[in-house]
Amino acid sequence: MIQLVYEHVQGKVAAGGLMVVLAAALLACQRPSIEPRPVNVLIITIDTLRADSLEPYGAADTLTPNIARFAEDGVVYEAATTPITVTRPAHSSIFTGLYPDQHGVLHNGYVLPEDVLTLAEILRGQGYQTGSFVGVRLLDRSSGLGQGFDEYDAPVERSQRRANKVVDSAIEWLGAADPAKPILMWVHLFDPHLSYNPPPAFRRGVDPELNRRLRHIRWNTLKEVVAENDGNVPAAVLEHARLLYRGEVEYTDRHVGRLLRTFDRQRDRSQSMVVLTADHGECFENGIYFTHQDCLYEG
Repeated sequence: MIQLVYEHVQGKVAAGGLMVVLAAALLACQRPSIEPRPVNVLIITIDTLRADSLEPYGAADTLTPNIARFAEDGVVYEAATTPITVTRPAHSSIFTGLYPDQHGVLHNGYVLPEDVLTLAEILRGQGYQTGSFVGVRLLDRSSGLGQGFDEYDAPVERSQRRANKVVDSAIEWLGAADPAKPILMWVHLFDPHLSYNPPPAFRRGVDPELNRRLRHIRWNTLKEVVAENDGNVPAAVLEHARLLYRGEVEYTDRHVGRLLRTFDRQRDRSQSMVVLTADHGECFENGIYFTHQDCLYEG
């Protein structure tokens, strides 16, 4: 599965991994002849995001203007691959620079061990203010990913929350942070993950009858569809799901744009590194649909 990675920083940065890039940036700040100026770091992870659903990767029918504009000013990695197609293990790899068999998080039920060093712990040790804002309870502090984050904001009452709520919390923290100190922000948006249920304004081209009958695409509705169709998912339902998924991606793009605009007002982009990536994609082909854990294809 292709994992998209953008980096936006003054001067083009070419490096293999997130931990390597940020470590290099920190080391550059420690050269004796240069006054240390640590860079601000914003990491945006979008859950279950197919690379080909974004304009920079050739999407023709999905509108992601904010991510496209961001990509034009940054570095686009065209051959970045997720180490595992499962949310918690993949994020554990993003924040440790380790493969799952090294950090020990092999599935969503595993917890990142306390003795595994994270990016947030490294940067907090360098005086960074650290804040994390996630869209699903699966990634709350019980996952182990809270190590090194002073602020860790995750859903409490429900298992997940919309991008607008996550970005609202992130923006509030950003406004309250000390402008004289560098920050590490992690913002995780869960919306493209099943179930697919975009707001009405993001349901372009959806069949009105299917939209009424299958307003949400989730596992229980899919089981009902399969039971009614001799174990099959009709082509019309698959296309309906694709359109709802597209709507979720477009909705997420809107709030990515809102986050980036606010970040630019609050922090100097020339002294910041912004990374946008996915933990993994989603399968809509090769006989594997509406899932990703058993899908090792390009999707």
